[in-house]
Amino acid sequence: MPLDLTLILLALSLPFGTRLIAVRRLKAVMARQGSGLSVAQLLRISYAASFYRLFLPGCPTGAIRWYKLAREDGNPQGALVSLAFDRWIDTAVAVVIGATCWLVSFSPRSSLAAGAALLGLLAGLGLLYVLAFDRRGMRLMESVVARAPRSRVRAAINRQLQALLEASRHYHDLSAAIVSRIVGMAVVEHVLGIVGFTLLARALAIEVGWLELGWVRSCML
Repeated sequence: MPLDLTLILLALSLPFGTRLIAVRRLKAVMARQGSGLSVAQLLRISYAASFYRLFLPGCPTGAIRWYKLAREDGNPQGALVSLAFDRWIDTAVAVVIGATCWLVSFSPRSSLAAGAALLGLLAGLGLLYVLAFDRRGMRLMESVVARAPRSRVRAAINRQLQALLEASRHYHDLSAAIVSRIVGMAVVEHVLGIVGFTLLARALAIEVGWLELGWVRSCML
């Protein structure tokens, strides 16, 4: 059966749209830290990190993104916390969508291991949110930092931890409008990703439903 080049081209054109949405989401997240970086600047940094990952396999692209963001924005702690929060949102939405697709498409052929992994990861993400971005977790982390033994090295580390904790305060008590905007962009990004997978599967004449592709994609991410 010949390949459907139209569907392949459509599938290959979607990643630019999903990247643009991801960049706009990161801009909204970084705005909480007072960042003034534009979409064009963030898009350039995103493509630069992808370039390193393409030509230097195993290169820590997250560290590269953080370094470039910190250098251009002048706020290393804010950039690190922003990237962490953005990554948490991205992963949480991907896992929720994947788990939903897995539950709806559940059949004897479904992978129980994949479903259990998605649900377990969702629970882990909830715990991570409490520790990193919730007021209760903030108080716990501050008490740990305060009880650390005193020394020059530990004092320097504690100052950095305090700066990170202070930066994470910007994500406490986010308004419903901001949460809806950030989460909504993540949902659209991942739905477009599933559409791309589905188009590519159809172009290659692979008989797999979009629900199955939805949870498989989340497992791959």
